[in-house]
Amino acid sequence: MYEQKHCKHCGGANPPKAIFCAKCGKEFASALASQLAPPQPEYWKAPRHVVYGLGALLVVALLVLTAITSYSASTNTAPAPTAQPAAATPIVTVTPTVKATATVKATATPKPTATPVPTAKPRATPQPVLSSFNGLLVEHPASVSGDDLSGKINKEETTFHTLGTPFHRATIDGRDVYIGTSIADNGLVQKIYMFPLGSYDEARSAQAAYVKQFETKGFTKIGDQTSNSAQDSEIQLQNPVGSGSIVIDALGVQADLVAPAMDIYIPQ
Repeated sequence: MYEQKHCKHCGGANPPKAIFCAKCGKEFASALASQLAPPQPEYWKAPRHVVYGLGALLVVALLVLTAITSYSASTNTAPAPTAQPAAATPIVTVTPTVKATATVKATATPKPTATPVPTAKPRATPQPVLSSFNGLLVEHPASVSGDDLSGKINKEETTFHTLGTPFHRATIDGRDVYIGTSIADNGLVQKIYMFPLGSYDEARSAQAAYVKQFETKGFTKIGDQTSNSAQDSEIQLQNPVGSGSIVIDALGVQADLVAPAMDIYIPQ
């Protein structure tokens, strides 16, 4: 009678080579695996003591091989160089050099500069005004050096006219002038201004300048008898506030002076 195997699921008895349980139908996994496994070779059927001997030899061989390998590694490995202690880096102590500070000299406090007091320019002493006419022909004492022709003029004038006041030397507008009055035969009194000049052209320039001055005072030109070829120019101006007219002459030769001159005649 053969040994039966029991199902682990239901416990039913089954033949040893059964693949499925006859009671519950479950598969026997171990039976199927044993049936499907390939047949083992014959050397596996050697006696048990032979198998144990071969295993012991294999273990010994492995131990010997391990020992040889360890010895070879220990003899071929060069000893590691002993680490040399690192040279100590010298510590350089830097001593800071302190430069001497320059001594600052005390700056002298500048003394205040005295403000220069402007020197007062000497004022010219005003010359006294001796006479004038309508704000023009302002007479000052004589200041021009040179010969005084007053005596000569007075002598010449008495030849033709009666002197009212003798001629005297004075200064008008910076020019040398001789001033006096004469009385004509008809009783007309005229104040005469004689300006000695250097040339007829200078006499004409002075004549034109005084004509403009009188025109600014309201005088109007009423006559102009000029003959430059004869060096004789007479301009008459009408007085706006009185009768009569003034005459301004430019002469190449003035009889009393025997020189170029400009004469102004103003009725009194």
